[in-house]
Amino acid sequence: MNHTSISFEDEARESWKRMSFFRTESSKLEDGLGYLDNDLKDLEIQRRRLDAQIETLKQQKQAKEQTLRTAHHRTTSAMAEYDRGCTRQFCDKVHARLPRELRDMVYEYLVLPGLFDVLGHWRDPSRSITLPGPELWFERVDGEGVRQPEVARLSVDMIGVEMRTEIAETWYRASTFRFAVHLELVRKFLDTDHWNAELNPYSLVKKVLLSIDATAVRDEWSINDQLRKLCNLESGAHIGIIIYTGTISRGWSKHPTTPDEHLSEFLGILKTCSLTLQQLREHGVRFELLPVQKYRWDTDERSRREILEDTVIYRFTEEILDMSRDEVAELVSISDRLQNRP
Repeated sequence: MNHTSISFEDEARESWKRMSFFRTESSKLEDGLGYLDNDLKDLEIQRRRLDAQIETLKQQKQAKEQTLRTAHHRTTSAMAEYDRGCTRQFCDKVHARLPRELRDMVYEYLVLPGLFDVLGHWRDPSRSITLPGPELWFERVDGEGVRQPEVARLSVDMIGVEMRTEIAETWYRASTFRFAVHLELVRKFLDTDHWNAELNPYSLVKKVLLSIDATAVRDEWSINDQLRKLCNLESGAHIGIIIYTGTISRGWSKHPTTPDEHLSEFLGILKTCSLTLQQLREHGVRFELLPVQKYRWDTDERSRREILEDTVIYRFTEEILDMSRDEVAELVSISDRLQNRP
């Protein structure tokens, strides 16, 4: 046997050893993979069990939360009903034992009758009286246009029907309702009982305050339609009317409006509303033109400039109240000619 054949046999032995080693290692790996696969199967089974337990716990949690909500609702409803019952018993005693004069004093304290801005949008619940009526808010004003930070709160479902009716009557009769932004709210206000007490505001409202500016001239039908609704108020109702001039922007000019321009605008507004105002007086509704603000703030010069004096306003208003529409139109024409003089 030569050296070459010996080397070949040695290499064959080494190769066989390596192959045996690899087979052994492969068998071990296969066994290990089998164990891992079994472990994975066990883990999957445990995961499914845990998922089922978690789902069961979730359902139990939801059931307990629902039970808690139901119990809370029942408790709250029972307490509210108890409160309503106690309050109504007290209200029934007050209604039965106190004369109407004393009850009215209590009612005035509850609803704080005064000057209310009638608004078509919500501002601040701490300043507004909340009523069940639709789409209107009533914000109490004190003194010189200052809105009070606090308003007495009254939950209308806590009192009896009789007392609610009397409180609503007191509120309608004793309050002044100001329409300073949107006159179109007059109809909505008067056509709806905002206390749900089956009352007719037309027969109860005694004081209304209106602010009218030059938009009345541009929307004559709408303004007069709202004013005509006031003709349905009971005789003796009082309407205050404030006519503002110079409130409509005249382009981009920053020069103050002249007194003649203010006077012409003032007369034009009166001309637009004169027939309806006469109808108000014929129906027994009293009205008066209240003093208008007579100063305009000039942001350029930072100073106050007097535009129109009281004497000018009242000299013309006293005459206009007894004039026909044509006569008022003639006055406006004269004022326009004065305004355009060289």
